[in-house]
Amino acid sequence: MNLHPRLNIFCGENGSGKTSILEAMYLLGTGKSFRAHKLEKLIQRGQHTAIVYGTLKTEAGAIRELAIQKESKSTLINIAGHVGESLGQLARELPILAITPESHALIEEGPEVRRRYLDWGVFHVEPGYNEHWQRYMRALKQRNALLKQARATTFESMDAPWRHALAEEGEQVHALRAWYLEKLRPVFSELAVELLMDIENIALRLSKGWPESASLEAALNDGIERDIKYQATQSGPHRADILIEDSDGSVQTRVSRGQQKLLVYALRLAQIKLLIEYRQVYPVVLLDDLPAELDEKNLARVMGLLAAFGCQVMVTAIRPDAWAKGDIDFGKLFHVEQGCVSTAAC
Repeated sequence: MNLHPRLNIFCGENGSGKTSILEAMYLLGTGKSFRAHKLEKLIQRGQHTAIVYGTLKTEAGAIRELAIQKESKSTLINIAGHVGESLGQLARELPILAITPESHALIEEGPEVRRRYLDWGVFHVEPGYNEHWQRYMRALKQRNALLKQARATTFESMDAPWRHALAEEGEQVHALRAWYLEKLRPVFSELAVELLMDIENIALRLSKGWPESASLEAALNDGIERDIKYQATQSGPHRADILIEDSDGSVQTRVSRGQQKLLVYALRLAQIKLLIEYRQVYPVVLLDDLPAELDEKNLARVMGLLAAFGCQVMVTAIRPDAWAKGDIDFGKLFHVEQGCVSTAAC
């Protein structure tokens, strides 16, 4: 049974370079690393430049060439022969999503990780979102710089234009996030029930980053003294969070590590399904060391869902043994050794 015609498995011993292959794909689609905070670490020791080149075939059969060149302090992007394109344009050309052993941070760590999760989804589903977010962040940066040198006698009049800009763009950012989460919520709940059968009535809620009953402009006006004290804007969508709840309240502090992993898969798979439904865009899905992360039953569930979505899936594993059971088909199998890839079986 060929359930996974788009499944590509890269197997090899630890340290063979499997994850680096996924990281190169991720870099080509995002301009970022899912492992290193500083992209300079992606540049090979003794070299000054890292270059990744790829050829894409769209659903319509068109061929697109992408390339990214990363130096210590600069990034150059080439899309179909056009040099100097933006990271946003690159991300739209190659929507790519990575799930790694560190992805449990989406549940365990602070709101910033969950905001990035949310913004990835809104960016790919709503084309106008990025402009609102960038304008908001520019105004936030300017206002925070002003707060660091605030003088009570002149601050409020100087600050008024920035508060207005933040309120206007921040409300737009929140509205688009709230719209997206409303569409995501039932998809996530359905997948969570399928993957976590022991948790009922699970749902997502958006905490917008300022009091629920107030406008952002009112929250900014009321919070001037507090913002001056902390020298940073304390209200706005840059402080939003996603809360994962069931009938007993937040589940984020009550679930086991195994349940965390399944929650992450439910969250990510919900984004994939929604993107396909709303934009007919099929992201490339990168799964690092998946067989080590999930038991046989849950591995089959996750791969069955991805197969139904029809996405291109790239998986790393030490050995192909885990894929030889049940209905999980190999798809294409690659061997990785010292960074070299061959199509021989492991």
